[in-house]
Amino acid sequence: MPLCKDGRIKGRHHEREPLVVHSAVLFHLDNQQLRRDEMVARFQRVRSAIDHAVARGGPAVYAIGDSGIRRTWP
Repeated sequence: MPLCKDGRIKGRHHEREPLVVHSAVLFHLDNQQLRRDEMVARFQRVRSAIDHAVARGGPAVYAIGDSGIRRTWP
């Protein structure tokens, strides 16, 4: 499961293409100013929602926020 720090990939076709080709699901943080421990805590807090999103399949991009995940692409 791909994880990244920001969602800029949505606007970059050459970076987004592998998501389409492999029907992948990518997750990114909606706040790049978090400390490392806050980033990890956020991923851990939404792990169940991440598992459900992966089971639904892709291609898809989700933002991980303080209160959960939200689909941001397509």
